[in-house]
Amino acid sequence: GMIGRNYLDAGMGHRVCQIYADSREWDDKHYPDGFFDTALIDGGHTPEVVISDTRKALRLVRPGGLILWHDYCPDERVYEQMETTRGVIDAIRADLDFIQSQVEQLFWIEPSFILVGVKRE
Repeated sequence: GMIGRNYLDAGMGHRVCQIYADSREWDDKHYPDGFFDTALIDGGHTPEVVISDTRKALRLVRPGGLILWHDYCPDERVYEQMETTRGVIDAIRADLDFIQSQVEQLFWIEPSFILVGVKRE
C-alpha cells in the first residue's frame, strides 16, 4: 500500500506506470519503443532479473531519457554486506558492453544507491 504513495498523493498517478511483474515473464510488446521518459529499475535483485529489466527498459525509454538502477553501490564493503546490491552490481558488470552501447552517459550518484544512464540519441 505504501509503494507509489508519494506520487499518487501528489496527483501524479496518471504520469507513472508502475509494473508489478517479473520482467522475464512480462510482455512489454504493448508499449512502443521509446514510450517512457524514464525507467526506475527496482524489482528483483538477481542478476538475471536485473539484466531482463535493463534490456526492456533500454528499449522502452526514449532517446535522451533516463534509466535508473536502484541498489547500485560499487563500494566493496556494501557489495560484501548486501545481497541485493551484489545482484545489481553483478548484472551491470555482466551486461556492461550492451548497456554502454545503448547509453551516452552512465554514472553513479555517489554516495547514493542509484546508477543513472542517459539513453543514446
